[in-house]
Amino acid sequence: MSTQTNKNSKKFWLLGIAVAVIVACVLLIVFLPRKTSPYAVMELDVNPKVQFVLDTDNKVMHVNYINDDAETLLSDEDLEGLDVKKATEKFVNLCVEAGFLDVNTTNGTVNVTIYCENLDKLDELSSHLKDTINSYFDENGIIAGAVMNIKTTFEEAYNNITQNAQNFADMTQQEILSLIDETSNDLKDISITLRTELFDFINELKENPLFQDMPTLEETIDNLKTELENSQLLTDEQKAQINKQIDEIQNNLDELLKQFREKLEEKLEELRTLSKEIFENAKQLLNEKIEQTKQLIEQHKQYFEQNREEVLAKIEAHRATLN
Repeated sequence: MSTQTNKNSKKFWLLGIAVAVIVACVLLIVFLPRKTSPYAVMELDVNPKVQFVLDTDNKVMHVNYINDDAETLLSDEDLEGLDVKKATEKFVNLCVEAGFLDVNTTNGTVNVTIYCENLDKLDELSSHLKDTINSYFDENGIIAGAVMNIKTTFEEAYNNITQNAQNFADMTQQEILSLIDETSNDLKDISITLRTELFDFINELKENPLFQDMPTLEETIDNLKTELENSQLLTDEQKAQINKQIDEIQNNLDELLKQFREKLEEKLEELRTLSKEIFENAKQLLNEKIEQTKQLIEQHKQYFEQNREEVLAKIEAHRATLN
C-alpha cells in the first residue's frame, strides 16, 4: 500500500512539474516582447512631416521627424507601439490643436505616402488611413481631406530621414528597409537639429584608416562564398582552405564593426544628452501654440454646430477636387 502511494505521489509530482513548465512557456510567449521586423513605411505631411516605420501588424515601430515642425508637434507624444490608424489620428488632431492645420481652412490637405512592396497590403492600408483622416475632418467640420500616394520602393523613405542621397546599388528593397530600421533606432531621442552632426561623424568614421578596409573585407567574403557555391572542381581540401580564409576575414571584420559601433554609440549618447534640452524647449513651444489656438477652435466648433450641413457640403466639394 505504501509503495503504491509513493508511486502515485511521484506521478503527481512529475505531472505538477510538467504543468509548471508548460505554464511558464506560455507566459514567456505571451508576455515577453517579440522581435518585430519592419514591413512598411508611412509619411504624413501637413507641413509638420513625420515618418512611421510599421511592423506586420501595422503598429508603429519608429517615429522619425522629417522637419523641425514635426519634432515640435510630437515632442510630448510617444506614438511607438500604437496602431497606425490611432497614431495617424493623433498626428492630425495635434496638427489642428497646435494651429499647423487651420480649422477655418477651405482647402486643407494631408499628404500620405506609403512605402510597401506588397500591393494588396498597400491598397488595404491606404483605404483605412484615408477613411481615418477624412472621418476626423468630417466629425470636426474641417474642410480638408487626405491625398494618398503609394510607392513600392524604399529609397526615398531612407533619404528623407538621412537628408542625404544614398547609393543603393546592389541592395534589395528588404535590405534598404532593414537599413531604415537600423537608422531609425540610432535616431531615436536625437533632435533633428543634430542629425547633420551625427551623419557627418559617421562619414568621418568610415574614412578613418582603421575602418576604411571594411567594405573591401565584405566584398572579399562575398567573392569567396560565390567561388565556393559556383565551383564544382574544388577539392575538399581547397574548400576547407577557402572556408578557413572566410572565417579569418570575418573575424577581422567583426572586430572592426565592434569598434566602429562602440565609437558610434559614444557619439549617439552625447547627442541624446544634448537633445534633451532641445525637446524641452519644443514642448514649451508646442504648449504655447496649443494655448494660442484654443479660442479659434472653440469658435469653429460653435460655427460647425450651427452650420453643419453647409460645412459638410463644402468638405465633400473639396474632396472631389482632391480625388
